[in-house]
Amino acid sequence: MLRLSLASAAILALAVPALAAEIPIGHLADQSGATSDVGVPYAQGVADALAYVNRKGGIKGEKMNVESVDYGYQVPRAVALYKKWTGGRDKVAAIQGWGTADTEALSAFVTKDEIPYISGSYAAQVSDPTGASGKAKAAPYNFLVLRHSGLIGAHSSPASKSASRVDSGIP
Repeated sequence: MLRLSLASAAILALAVPALAAEIPIGHLADQSGATSDVGVPYAQGVADALAYVNRKGGIKGEKMNVESVDYGYQVPRAVALYKKWTGGRDKVAAIQGWGTADTEALSAFVTKDEIPYISGSYAAQVSDPTGASGKAKAAPYNFLVLRHSGLIGAHSSPASKSASRVDSGIP
């Protein structure tokens, strides 16, 4: 779990705004909803990995200010949190999401706002960065974290054959 979450942290490293005092990161977690049986350990793995990155000096020397919220796997709550995290002066640099419902609901928002959104969803609707498959709209800011053959990869399309090893430079 920690290795998967470190891949998420690598994606977050790509989204770092210049000269930020702390890097604001949103973290949607299902700790009480329909997928909480797997959401709880996933959320803990994400929290542990992000805390580890901060303990090691952050991203490019900047610590992350992570707001983790249990949204209970409720799409309206996920949308409200997205609007909160993107509507103010302290706009998040990236969001660590969770499941298919929130990822699909927020895909158009993150594409429009150009905010990287990392989740565990493998849904076809959000895993095609260019829309070339013809089965879904382009989702260039949706990223999924996967494990394949012992390599940790983070990319936005399992079907695109563009999976690559992510090296965040984090020890």
